[in-house]
Amino acid sequence: MIRNCNISVGDDNVDVGSSASASADIVITNCTFGDGHGVSIGSFTSGGVSNMTVINCTFNRTDNGIRIKSDNDRGGIVQNLSYLNIGMTNVHFPIQIYSYYNSVGTPSSITPATAASQTVVPYPTNNPVYRNITFSNIVATAISGFPAGIIWARPEMPATNISFIRCNLSASKSFDVYSARGVRFVDPQISVPGTVTSFLLYNSQVMVTNSTPGGNFTIDGLATNSTVNGLTLINAEASLKNTNVFDGGPLALSGSTLTVSNNLNLSALAQVNFTLGTNPATVTVRSNLVLGGTVNLTAGPGFTNGLYTLFTYGNGLNWASPTLGTTPAGNYTYSFDTNSPGQVRLSVQPSVSLTPVSLNFQTAANQLGLSWPADHIGWRLFVQTNSNGLGTNWQVMSGSELTNQIFLPIDPAQRSVFLRLAYP
Repeated sequence: MIRNCNISVGDDNVDVGSSASASADIVITNCTFGDGHGVSIGSFTSGGVSNMTVINCTFNRTDNGIRIKSDNDRGGIVQNLSYLNIGMTNVHFPIQIYSYYNSVGTPSSITPATAASQTVVPYPTNNPVYRNITFSNIVATAISGFPAGIIWARPEMPATNISFIRCNLSASKSFDVYSARGVRFVDPQISVPGTVTSFLLYNSQVMVTNSTPGGNFTIDGLATNSTVNGLTLINAEASLKNTNVFDGGPLALSGSTLTVSNNLNLSALAQVNFTLGTNPATVTVRSNLVLGGTVNLTAGPGFTNGLYTLFTYGNGLNWASPTLGTTPAGNYTYSFDTNSPGQVRLSVQPSVSLTPVSLNFQTAANQLGLSWPADHIGWRLFVQTNSNGLGTNWQVMSGSELTNQIFLPIDPAQRSVFLRLAYP
């Protein structure tokens, strides 16, 4: 327990970790940190660090705020960490999780290209492992020239299950996520200058979710990216600058719009997941769209039959016959509609029952009302009028396949009228 302390030093304000023994069950609370390199884990973590909570602390003028550092010659398991209710002002680097301490040093100018250029170690012996880390209710302002934060694990051992909940981070550079899985930003506020991208990604899977619809985040990465990035948006608006970042997917949208600045070329292996309902889920492509891969559907609030706009495009559409994967439970049929200019829509219709059914009759105001169950929309009503009994001259009632109710005038002069309902 480190409690009610005011710590200003020439190195790490608090340093946790070892090359031999484990460090665990640590609480740092109600502390004030001034000069120093922050509350740090590492660089030696081969002994392991777990179950640490930093809560109700402030940082002012600290070089680094929260810092988790190691390298592949000294790494170990770092897990089950919580950083809660923290304020930072005029810090150099609010949040760091990285695995290149010896080879790179402070990661203040790392780009996706830098992350992509690192050598993959096939069989590491002391690789840093970062998992199950939560940052909640953090307000931080970085000095000019530093990123809002960085997660930079090694490609052979990505960081996993990292959550940022209601974090308000202001900086002059992006928040960087490199080689990570299961990174969640819940109700985030990432404030950067208008010319700066909110998030830079490489080899990562990221979710941005808002309690209520909002946000307008910008995302970028490598111009040519052979490593798959994934993005999930829930009640969030986002814009993609570099279209190659998500060509391989997976993408998932619920009550959200992803705007692609130029072209989007979905590969044959791409997965695009839409939650359909009252709130739209749409990928908006400013230029050309190459549509391929698999489209998966989930029922959201308000899901019913109708037309849903999945993609819009500004120029051309190259239709590569995407596969329809999973669909909501229920008797519906699905088909892609590309007849509307600039749109790829999904038509959702109730499935047609093939079970024979009787017609219901009623009369009113010299009209004969005919009806049949709604799950038989698509069946056609046939009629013939003969004075000598049933013949073969059946005529289809125009438009009857689009409804389950028709009214016919009653004309005694027609004598015998024969009706039948048939599919198709």
